[in-house]
Amino acid sequence: MRLIDLTGDRFGKLVVTSQAPRQRDTMWNCVCDCGATTVVRASHLKDGDTISCGCSRLERFHDLTGQVFGRLTVVERAPNKGKGAETRAMWRCVCECGGESVIACHTLKAGNTRSCGCLKVEVGIKNGRARKTHGMTDTQAWICWMSMGQRCRNKKHDDFHNYGGRGITICKRWESFENFFADMGHPPPGMSIERDDVNGNYEPGNCRWATPVEQGRNKRVNRIIAAFGRSMTLADWGDATGLGTTTISCRIKSGWSVEKALTTKPGNNAGGKRSHLFVGEKLLLDVVPDTSVI
Repeated sequence: MRLIDLTGDRFGKLVVTSQAPRQRDTMWNCVCDCGATTVVRASHLKDGDTISCGCSRLERFHDLTGQVFGRLTVVERAPNKGKGAETRAMWRCVCECGGESVIACHTLKAGNTRSCGCLKVEVGIKNGRARKTHGMTDTQAWICWMSMGQRCRNKKHDDFHNYGGRGITICKRWESFENFFADMGHPPPGMSIERDDVNGNYEPGNCRWATPVEQGRNKRVNRIIAAFGRSMTLADWGDATGLGTTTISCRIKSGWSVEKALTTKPGNNAGGKRSHLFVGEKLLLDVVPDTSVI
């Protein structure tokens, strides 16, 4: 069958420009009145099935000029976007904020676009303010508060067995960081939260900021020695007497009385003199702070 040359012929909005590479059917390159190009089967052109690149179906859409979608008022039709089946009817819109946007018809009708973008910004700012409570995230006070909760509530935390696993809890008031901060304030440099009663809960009256040394001397495993009306850790007695903790411990294990172990200078025999830090028991009570372990 002889091929009929359609070059130059018009079919609706389409003008045939040349024959396209032959496929199963004869195909023709066409240019649409809207400026788009497309490739159409010869039979579709002759039968009137295809009369444009696809823009004709867009013309069947209702005129949106003057209509309001959210904050947007449609001003005029804008050039189509895409080609062929992907062609989209576009509309120029003015937003209440004064901004302008060119938006696809289907997004306006579906309510997916309601502003030039200003509404999204405002909602984001509003949500951000709603989420913001104390503004102290990542401060040392906040980190201490979060760590406290992890130790007491998170069974997977490495130290849970020493805290939540032993029944240590956080008081209801301190479930709010704002309340915790109001009671404790900022931790001094190098300090973290400490419970005076190591078997007590995290609550006002039982907590303070303490140095690592102070915390190390307030542990359940510490050895408490009672002498001269005081009960202190071995380390505290060592600081008060100027004696090494090993010396004191070995003396007591060897059968010395606690008072003798604490007041005999190193190298002296059982009848040795008291340490130079003491002049009788009264001075001992004056110079040793009341750090009795609770």
